[in-house]
Amino acid sequence: MRFGLLCFFLCFSIVLLAQINIEVELQKGIKFFENQKYTKAERVFDKILKVEASYAYAYMWKGKCLVEFNEYKNAYNAFCTAKDLIPDHAPFWFEIGKFKCYLVSTIIKKPELCGDCGKLVLPNNGKDVNAFDYYKSAIIDFKKAIEIDSTYGEAYYHIALIYNILGDKFKACENWIKARDLLYKKKASPPFKCP
Repeated sequence: MRFGLLCFFLCFSIVLLAQINIEVELQKGIKFFENQKYTKAERVFDKILKVEASYAYAYMWKGKCLVEFNEYKNAYNAFCTAKDLIPDHAPFWFEIGKFKCYLVSTIIKKPELCGDCGKLVLPNNGKDVNAFDYYKSAIIDFKKAIEIDSTYGEAYYHIALIYNILGDKFKACENWIKARDLLYKKKASPPFKCP
């Protein structure tokens, strides 16, 4: 009986220690990313994924690194893997929406960097995909984040920016007000004129 308890305690301790080490490594990778050391950050996230292949946060941060390397297809796959592992986590949906908005600016500025990545993100079903389609799809992702977490002010803020770009000032202002009411950018004025 004692031997069984000892084995259980040792196994539990090892698992707990491994989890703590993964968290420490994740924070280390995030720090590298925030300091624009993307290659080092990606190595840390890859190391985490070798130990724990289903660690969604490592996929999300790896996706952010891949965006910095202009590896958009792989970045999108990493974001989607994170979202698929924890589908009810608002930040993963938010990151996919942000990624789609980023793709719009990349495709417009440097279409050669994206190649066929647009078809991966938004299958065109035989028709041309344009910026409007990306923005509409990003709104859906941001709204999904809000559906999961109704206090996600940053998602409302991004929706407001998109509606402003699309020319719908009413919806832009409506979402800006929601973001402000949730104390996101509370001291800032909207980057567009509200009626």
